[in-house]
Amino acid sequence: MHRVVKSHVQAFRDEFALKLDESKLFEAFCAYCIAKQFTFENVNPDLLTYEGADPGIDSAFYAINDQIITTLSEAEKIFSSRKTDNAVRLVFVQSKTSEGWQKQELDVFSAAIQDFISESPSHTYSEYLDEQREIFNLVINNVGKVKSGRPDIDCYYVTSGPRLVAAEILAAKNALQARLCDAGLFDDCRVVALDRDELIKYWVASRGAYKAQFRVIGSASFPKSAGIEESYAVTVSARDFVQAVLEDDRGSLRRSIFDENVRDFISFDDSAINSEIVGSLISPSSSSRFGILNNGITIISPEVRLQSNEMYIEDYQIVNGCQTSNVLFEARKDIPQDATLMVKIIETRDQAIVD
Repeated sequence: MHRVVKSHVQAFRDEFALKLDESKLFEAFCAYCIAKQFTFENVNPDLLTYEGADPGIDSAFYAINDQIITTLSEAEKIFSSRKTDNAVRLVFVQSKTSEGWQKQELDVFSAAIQDFISESPSHTYSEYLDEQREIFNLVINNVGKVKSGRPDIDCYYVTSGPRLVAAEILAAKNALQARLCDAGLFDDCRVVALDRDELIKYWVASRGAYKAQFRVIGSASFPKSAGIEESYAVTVSARDFVQAVLEDDRGSLRRSIFDENVRDFISFDDSAINSEIVGSLISPSSSSRFGILNNGITIISPEVRLQSNEMYIEDYQIVNGCQTSNVLFEARKDIPQDATLMVKIIETRDQAIVD
Protein backbone atom coordinates (compact mmCIF):
# COMPACT_ATOMS: atom_id res chain seq x y z
CA MET A 1 0.00 0.00 0.00
CA HIS A 2 1.26 3.49 -0.84
CA ARG A 3 2.73 5.21 2.24
CA VAL A 4 0.47 8.28 2.15
CA VAL A 5 -2.65 6.20 1.64
CA LYS A 6 -1.54 3.92 4.47
CA SER A 7 -1.25 6.90 6.81
CA HIS A 8 -4.82 7.99 5.99
CA VAL A 9 -6.06 4.42 6.45
CA GLN A 10 -4.46 4.29 9.89
CA ALA A 11 -6.16 7.57 10.83
CA PHE A 12 -9.45 6.05 9.69
CA ARG A 13 -8.76 2.91 11.78
CA ASP A 14 -8.05 4.98 14.89
CA GLU A 15 -11.12 7.21 14.44
CA PHE A 16 -13.51 4.25 14.25
CA ALA A 17 -11.53 1.95 16.58
CA LEU A 18 -11.48 -0.80 13.97
CA LYS A 19 -9.65 -4.09 14.59
CA LEU A 20 -9.17 -5.43 11.07
CA ASP A 21 -6.23 -6.79 9.13
CA GLU A 22 -4.71 -4.52 6.49
CA SER A 23 -6.70 -5.92 3.58
CA LYS A 24 -10.09 -5.70 5.33
CA LEU A 25 -9.20 -2.30 6.77
CA PHE A 26 -8.48 -0.97 3.27
CA GLU A 27 -11.79 -2.40 2.04
CA ALA A 28 -13.64 -0.61 4.84
CA PHE A 29 -11.72 2.62 4.19
CA CYS A 30 -12.54 2.64 0.48
CA ALA A 31 -16.20 1.77 1.02
CA TYR A 32 -16.53 4.49 3.67
CA CYS A 33 -14.90 7.17 1.50
CA ILE A 34 -17.19 6.30 -1.41
CA ALA A 35 -20.35 6.04 0.72
CA LYS A 36 -19.76 9.51 2.21
CA GLN A 37 -20.07 11.00 -1.28
CA PHE A 38 -23.77 10.09 -1.28
CA THR A 39 -25.04 11.11 2.15
CA PHE A 40 -25.24 13.93 4.68
CA GLU A 41 -25.46 11.43 7.52
CA ASN A 42 -22.83 9.60 9.54
CA VAL A 43 -21.71 6.31 8.01
CA ASN A 44 -20.81 3.22 10.02
CA PRO A 45 -17.98 1.44 8.16
CA ASP A 46 -18.80 -1.82 9.97
CA LEU A 47 -22.00 -2.02 7.90
CA LEU A 48 -20.21 -1.73 4.55
CA THR A 49 -18.03 -4.85 4.59
CA TYR A 50 -18.63 -8.47 5.47
CA GLU A 51 -16.99 -11.75 6.42
CA GLY A 52 -17.23 -14.85 4.29
CA ALA A 53 -16.57 -15.94 0.72
CA ASP A 54 -15.59 -13.06 -1.55
CA PRO A 55 -17.02 -13.50 -5.07
CA GLY A 56 -15.10 -10.44 -6.32
CA ILE A 57 -17.16 -7.76 -4.55
CA ASP A 58 -15.77 -6.25 -1.34
CA SER A 59 -18.72 -3.97 -0.60
CA ALA A 60 -22.25 -3.48 -1.92
CA PHE A 61 -24.74 -0.94 -0.63
CA TYR A 62 -27.46 1.45 -1.77
CA ALA A 63 -27.67 5.22 -1.72
CA ILE A 64 -31.39 5.99 -1.53
CA ASN A 65 -32.58 9.57 -1.05
CA ASP A 66 -29.24 10.65 0.52
CA GLN A 67 -29.22 7.67 2.91
CA ILE A 68 -26.87 4.69 2.89
CA ILE A 69 -29.02 1.54 2.98
CA THR A 70 -27.61 -1.91 3.76
CA THR A 71 -30.59 -3.82 5.23
CA LEU A 72 -33.77 -5.11 3.64
CA SER A 73 -35.92 -3.65 6.43
CA GLU A 74 -34.58 -0.15 5.72
CA ALA A 75 -35.35 -0.53 2.03
CA GLU A 76 -38.82 -1.93 2.69
CA LYS A 77 -39.63 1.05 4.88
CA ILE A 78 -38.67 3.44 2.09
CA PHE A 79 -40.75 1.66 -0.56
CA SER A 80 -43.72 1.25 1.73
CA SER A 81 -44.12 5.04 1.82
CA ARG A 82 -46.14 7.01 -0.72
CA LYS A 83 -43.07 8.66 -2.20
CA THR A 84 -42.84 7.91 -5.93
CA ASP A 85 -39.59 9.63 -6.89
CA ASN A 86 -36.95 7.78 -4.86
CA ALA A 87 -33.38 8.39 -6.04
CA VAL A 88 -31.80 4.91 -5.94
CA ARG A 89 -28.16 4.08 -6.64
CA LEU A 90 -26.57 0.64 -6.30
CA VAL A 91 -22.87 0.87 -5.41
CA PHE A 92 -20.23 -1.86 -5.75
CA VAL A 93 -16.66 -1.56 -4.49
CA GLN A 94 -13.63 -3.78 -5.07
CA SER A 95 -10.41 -2.63 -3.35
CA LYS A 96 -6.82 -3.74 -3.73
CA THR A 97 -3.96 -2.55 -1.50
CA SER A 98 -1.46 -3.05 -4.33
CA GLU A 99 0.01 -0.08 -6.18
CA GLY A 100 -0.72 -1.59 -9.58
CA TRP A 101 -3.71 -2.33 -11.78
CA GLN A 102 -4.53 -5.96 -12.60
CA LYS A 103 -6.84 -6.72 -15.52
CA GLN A 104 -7.57 -10.17 -14.08
CA GLU A 105 -8.88 -8.63 -10.85
CA LEU A 106 -11.04 -6.17 -12.78
CA ASP A 107 -12.41 -9.04 -14.88
CA VAL A 108 -13.35 -10.93 -11.67
CA PHE A 109 -15.08 -7.79 -10.36
CA SER A 110 -16.94 -7.41 -13.65
CA ALA A 111 -18.11 -11.03 -13.66
CA ALA A 112 -19.22 -10.81 -10.02
CA ILE A 113 -21.34 -7.71 -10.68
CA GLN A 114 -23.00 -9.24 -13.73
CA ASP A 115 -23.77 -12.39 -11.74
CA PHE A 116 -25.16 -10.32 -8.84
CA ILE A 117 -27.69 -8.47 -11.04
CA SER A 118 -28.78 -11.55 -12.99
CA GLU A 119 -32.10 -13.25 -12.30
CA SER A 120 -30.38 -16.60 -11.70
CA PRO A 121 -26.96 -16.01 -10.11
CA SER A 122 -24.42 -18.85 -10.09
CA HIS A 123 -22.44 -17.63 -7.05
CA THR A 124 -23.12 -18.73 -3.50
CA TYR A 125 -23.26 -15.47 -1.57
CA SER A 126 -22.46 -14.53 1.99
CA GLU A 127 -25.39 -13.52 4.19
CA TYR A 128 -24.47 -9.85 3.68
CA LEU A 129 -24.42 -9.99 -0.13
CA ASP A 130 -27.50 -12.19 -0.14
CA GLU A 131 -29.38 -9.40 1.65
CA GLN A 132 -28.06 -6.84 -0.86
CA ARG A 133 -29.48 -9.03 -3.65
CA GLU A 134 -32.84 -9.10 -1.87
CA ILE A 135 -32.79 -5.32 -1.76
CA PHE A 136 -31.97 -5.23 -5.49
CA ASN A 137 -34.95 -7.45 -6.24
CA LEU A 138 -37.11 -5.17 -4.08
CA VAL A 139 -35.92 -2.13 -6.04
CA ILE A 140 -36.65 -3.80 -9.39
CA ASN A 141 -40.11 -4.80 -8.18
CA ASN A 142 -40.77 -1.18 -7.18
CA VAL A 143 -39.35 0.71 -10.16
CA GLY A 144 -42.62 2.63 -10.31
CA LYS A 145 -41.41 4.39 -7.16
CA VAL A 146 -37.89 5.01 -8.48
CA LYS A 147 -36.80 8.29 -10.03
CA SER A 148 -36.45 8.00 -13.84
CA GLY A 149 -38.07 4.54 -13.65
CA ARG A 150 -34.79 2.68 -13.02
CA PRO A 151 -32.03 2.78 -10.41
CA ASP A 152 -28.50 4.01 -11.13
CA ILE A 153 -25.35 1.93 -10.64
CA ASP A 154 -21.79 2.88 -9.71
CA CYS A 155 -18.91 0.37 -9.70
CA TYR A 156 -15.61 1.40 -8.08
CA TYR A 157 -12.40 -0.53 -8.64
CA VAL A 158 -9.85 0.95 -6.22
CA THR A 159 -6.10 0.59 -5.79
CA SER A 160 -3.42 2.61 -4.00
CA GLY A 161 -1.59 2.98 -7.31
CA PRO A 162 -1.17 5.94 -9.69
CA ARG A 163 -3.65 7.00 -12.36
CA LEU A 164 -4.81 4.23 -14.68
CA VAL A 165 -3.25 4.48 -18.14
CA ALA A 166 -2.99 0.84 -19.31
CA ALA A 167 -5.07 0.49 -22.47
CA GLU A 168 -6.21 -3.10 -21.81
CA ILE A 169 -7.55 -2.23 -18.34
CA LEU A 170 -9.26 0.92 -19.61
CA ALA A 171 -10.89 -1.25 -22.27
CA ALA A 172 -12.07 -3.74 -19.64
CA LYS A 173 -13.52 -0.92 -17.54
CA ASN A 174 -15.37 0.51 -20.54
CA ALA A 175 -16.61 -2.96 -21.50
CA LEU A 176 -18.16 -3.46 -18.06
CA GLN A 177 -19.89 -0.09 -18.28
CA ALA A 178 -21.27 -0.97 -21.72
CA ARG A 179 -22.59 -4.34 -20.46
CA LEU A 180 -24.34 -2.68 -17.53
CA CYS A 181 -25.97 -0.16 -19.85
CA ASP A 182 -27.00 -2.92 -22.26
CA ALA A 183 -28.64 -4.86 -19.42
CA GLY A 184 -31.44 -2.28 -19.43
CA LEU A 185 -31.75 -2.39 -15.64
CA PHE A 186 -30.18 0.99 -14.91
CA ASP A 187 -30.73 4.60 -15.87
CA ASP A 188 -27.17 5.81 -15.28
CA CYS A 189 -24.16 3.45 -15.29
CA ARG A 190 -20.69 4.41 -14.09
CA VAL A 191 -17.54 2.32 -13.71
CA VAL A 192 -14.79 4.22 -11.90
CA ALA A 193 -11.12 3.25 -11.64
CA LEU A 194 -10.21 5.06 -8.43
CA ASP A 195 -6.48 5.73 -8.04
CA ARG A 196 -4.63 6.86 -4.90
CA ASP A 197 -4.91 10.59 -5.70
CA GLU A 198 -8.67 10.40 -6.16
CA LEU A 199 -9.06 8.14 -3.12
CA ILE A 200 -7.24 10.69 -0.95
CA LYS A 201 -9.56 13.39 -2.30
CA TYR A 202 -12.55 11.26 -1.33
CA TRP A 203 -11.16 10.80 2.19
CA VAL A 204 -10.46 14.52 2.61
CA ALA A 205 -13.94 15.30 1.27
CA SER A 206 -15.46 12.89 3.81
CA ARG A 207 -13.93 15.03 6.54
CA GLY A 208 -15.54 18.19 5.12
CA ALA A 209 -12.10 19.63 4.43
CA TYR A 210 -12.84 21.81 1.42
CA LYS A 211 -11.47 25.17 0.31
CA ALA A 212 -13.46 27.73 -1.67
CA GLN A 213 -12.88 31.12 -3.22
CA PHE A 214 -15.62 33.29 -4.69
CA ARG A 215 -16.30 36.87 -5.71
CA VAL A 216 -18.23 39.13 -3.35
CA ILE A 217 -20.59 41.74 -4.78
CA GLY A 218 -21.01 43.60 -1.48
CA SER A 219 -20.01 43.04 2.14
CA ALA A 220 -20.44 44.33 5.69
CA SER A 221 -18.36 43.18 8.66
CA PHE A 222 -19.63 42.53 12.18
CA PRO A 223 -17.73 43.85 15.24
CA LYS A 224 -15.24 41.40 16.76
CA SER A 225 -16.50 39.35 19.68
CA ALA A 226 -15.19 36.64 21.99
CA GLY A 227 -14.48 33.41 20.09
CA ILE A 228 -15.15 34.97 16.67
CA GLU A 229 -12.16 36.25 14.70
CA GLU A 230 -14.00 37.68 11.70
CA SER A 231 -17.58 37.69 10.47
CA TYR A 232 -19.28 39.16 7.42
CA ALA A 233 -22.63 39.47 5.73
CA VAL A 234 -21.99 39.32 1.98
CA THR A 235 -23.93 39.37 -1.26
CA VAL A 236 -22.74 36.92 -3.91
CA SER A 237 -23.80 35.64 -7.31
CA ALA A 238 -26.00 32.57 -6.73
CA ARG A 239 -24.48 30.84 -9.73
CA ASP A 240 -20.89 31.52 -8.58
CA PHE A 241 -21.75 30.31 -5.07
CA VAL A 242 -22.97 26.96 -6.38
CA GLN A 243 -19.84 26.43 -8.47
CA ALA A 244 -17.35 27.54 -5.80
CA VAL A 245 -18.92 26.35 -2.54
CA LEU A 246 -21.49 23.62 -3.21
CA GLU A 247 -20.15 21.70 -6.22
CA ASP A 248 -17.07 19.47 -6.16
CA ASP A 249 -14.71 18.88 -9.08
CA ARG A 250 -16.80 15.90 -10.21
CA GLY A 251 -19.95 18.01 -10.45
CA SER A 252 -21.48 16.44 -7.33
CA LEU A 253 -22.87 18.14 -4.25
CA ARG A 254 -20.37 18.45 -1.37
CA ARG A 255 -22.58 16.61 1.10
CA SER A 256 -20.15 16.64 4.02
CA ILE A 257 -20.37 20.44 4.31
CA PHE A 258 -23.81 19.99 5.90
CA ASP A 259 -22.69 17.75 8.78
CA GLU A 260 -23.19 20.59 11.30
CA ASN A 261 -26.47 21.81 9.81
CA VAL A 262 -29.42 22.24 12.16
CA ARG A 263 -31.80 20.40 9.79
CA ASP A 264 -31.47 17.86 7.01
CA PHE A 265 -32.65 18.58 3.49
CA ILE A 266 -36.37 18.06 2.87
CA SER A 267 -36.77 16.47 -0.57
CA PHE A 268 -38.74 18.15 -3.35
CA ASP A 269 -41.52 15.57 -2.98
CA ASP A 270 -41.89 16.42 0.72
CA SER A 271 -41.93 20.20 0.56
CA ALA A 272 -43.85 22.59 -1.68
CA ILE A 273 -41.57 25.33 -0.33
CA ASN A 274 -38.73 24.01 -2.48
CA SER A 275 -40.79 24.45 -5.63
CA GLU A 276 -41.57 28.01 -4.58
CA ILE A 277 -37.87 28.71 -4.02
CA VAL A 278 -37.03 27.39 -7.47
CA GLY A 279 -39.83 29.45 -8.98
CA SER A 280 -38.56 32.70 -7.47
CA LEU A 281 -34.99 31.76 -8.44
CA ILE A 282 -35.48 31.05 -12.15
CA SER A 283 -38.43 33.31 -12.99
CA PRO A 284 -37.31 36.36 -15.05
CA SER A 285 -39.71 38.53 -13.06
CA SER A 286 -38.26 37.62 -9.65
CA SER A 287 -34.73 36.23 -10.06
CA SER A 288 -33.10 39.62 -9.42
CA ARG A 289 -34.94 39.77 -6.06
CA PHE A 290 -33.93 36.28 -4.94
CA GLY A 291 -31.18 37.53 -2.60
CA ILE A 292 -33.72 39.80 -0.89
CA LEU A 293 -36.58 37.30 -0.63
CA ASN A 294 -34.44 34.39 0.59
CA ASN A 295 -33.20 34.23 4.20
CA GLY A 296 -29.73 33.28 3.01
CA ILE A 297 -27.05 30.87 4.16
CA THR A 298 -24.78 30.80 7.22
CA ILE A 299 -21.26 29.37 6.95
CA ILE A 300 -18.71 28.73 9.68
CA SER A 301 -15.01 28.28 8.94
CA PRO A 302 -11.79 28.22 10.96
CA GLU A 303 -10.08 30.21 8.19
CA VAL A 304 -11.78 33.21 6.55
CA ARG A 305 -10.08 35.91 4.45
CA LEU A 306 -11.71 38.76 2.55
CA GLN A 307 -9.25 40.44 0.20
CA SER A 308 -10.64 43.16 -2.02
CA ASN A 309 -13.76 41.49 -3.44
CA GLU A 310 -12.55 37.87 -3.07
CA MET A 311 -13.66 35.66 -0.18
CA TYR A 312 -11.55 32.65 0.90
CA ILE A 313 -12.85 29.95 3.26
CA GLU A 314 -11.41 26.59 4.35
CA ASP A 315 -12.81 23.50 6.10
CA TYR A 316 -16.21 25.16 6.11
CA GLN A 317 -19.64 24.00 7.20
CA ILE A 318 -23.05 25.32 6.18
CA VAL A 319 -24.86 25.46 9.52
CA ASN A 320 -28.04 27.08 8.25
CA GLY A 321 -29.39 27.09 4.72
CA CYS A 322 -29.24 23.39 3.82
CA GLN A 323 -32.61 23.69 2.10
CA THR A 324 -31.63 26.72 0.03
CA SER A 325 -28.27 25.12 -0.84
CA ASN A 326 -29.86 21.91 -2.12
CA VAL A 327 -32.43 23.81 -4.15
CA LEU A 328 -29.69 25.96 -5.68
CA PHE A 329 -27.67 22.88 -6.57
CA GLU A 330 -30.64 21.06 -8.13
CA ALA A 331 -31.52 24.14 -10.20
CA ARG A 332 -27.89 25.10 -10.98
CA LYS A 333 -28.25 24.83 -14.76
CA ASP A 334 -31.18 27.26 -14.75
CA ILE A 335 -29.88 29.94 -12.34
CA PRO A 336 -30.00 33.35 -14.08
CA GLN A 337 -26.91 35.53 -14.05
CA ASP A 338 -28.67 38.27 -12.05
CA ALA A 339 -29.72 36.01 -9.15
CA THR A 340 -27.91 36.90 -5.93
CA LEU A 341 -27.65 35.32 -2.49
CA MET A 342 -27.04 36.65 1.02
CA VAL A 343 -24.40 34.70 2.98
CA LYS A 344 -23.27 35.14 6.57
CA ILE A 345 -19.67 33.94 7.03
CA ILE A 346 -18.21 33.44 10.51
CA GLU A 347 -14.62 32.56 11.39
CA THR A 348 -14.49 30.57 14.61
CA ARG A 349 -12.78 27.53 16.13
CA ASP A 350 -14.96 27.60 19.25
CA GLN A 351 -17.14 24.48 19.22
CA ALA A 352 -19.61 26.07 21.64
CA ILE A 353 -20.27 28.82 19.11
CA VAL A 354 -20.60 26.28 16.31
CA ASP A 355 -23.17 24.37 18.38
